[in-house]
Amino acid sequence: LVKGVLGSTEYLLAHFSATREPEKKCILGDDSRTPGIGTYVRGPFCTSIAAVMGNGLKPTRLGGLIVHSLWDVAAAATFSGSGLASQPAQRAVERIRNHPLMADSNMKYRTFICVALTERFLEPWLDHLRHQGDVLRKYYFPDSLVAQAAGEYRGLYDNLLLTIQPLAELPFKLHVTFEPQQVFVANEARRVDKQRRQQEEQEEQRSQRQQLQDTGASSEQPALDTPPVPLAGFVNGGAIGKRGATPLMGNASTSSSQNVVSPEAHATASTSSYDDSGQFQLSNLSNKMFSRFKQAVASVQGS
Repeated sequence: LVKGVLGSTEYLLAHFSATREPEKKCILGDDSRTPGIGTYVRGPFCTSIAAVMGNGLKPTRLGGLIVHSLWDVAAAATFSGSGLASQPAQRAVERIRNHPLMADSNMKYRTFICVALTERFLEPWLDHLRHQGDVLRKYYFPDSLVAQAAGEYRGLYDNLLLTIQPLAELPFKLHVTFEPQQVFVANEARRVDKQRRQQEEQEEQRSQRQQLQDTGASSEQPALDTPPVPLAGFVNGGAIGKRGATPLMGNASTSSSQNVVSPEAHATASTSSYDDSGQFQLSNLSNKMFSRFKQAVASVQGS
């Protein structure tokens, strides 16, 4: 755990050693002018400190109703007891608590560490933490590193404090608003990207619908310029059963050149029509068949 803090501390020392000029060192420590320093402190450095502070931390209490976080420990320890770091730490806690864009406990913890580096109270505050027995019993298991920092693990914890001691000489200027602004910008970029993708999808759907409409219109059959050819054996497509309708079959002599009736159809079916009185009449029967019909009727009447 201490090795992790040592590695991240050495990186920060190397960062500032890039120049000997005080003004340039101030630029290197200002996250508004050198965003990389703000990202590194809130990333690897805060993670290494969290590994120490989180060792043996009780995840919850009251049967899981309350979830513990490192921010809870920082706030509770800051307002417990007194010491060199109490007043600046208390101001930092209050400022972070009241920040409107800082609702996440992890963000609050990282911001607290940044303020501690900027105002140079990180080392004395960590020393203050290990002497807050009530806070340690509430948040830590008895065998944790922080809970035993004043007892069994005193030597290891002292090495931790010595490791971060040189950071108090560096001109950090890490702003409270840095991470909330970064999160806001990232969320806004995601929102704009999502909106752009939705617009592209809608435009693509409209284009696909238009293509389907165009394809459907081009596949429609064109209207016929001439009427359809009548069925075989029919003249002018007529039908029986309605006064004034065109006969299904006409006399060969009256058929037009376009509607010629086949001999077979003419021989097997006779033409029918209505007269002016509306009575159905037969036509084109041979005299011989008509005579036989009259004889058959007379024989029936005679009997």
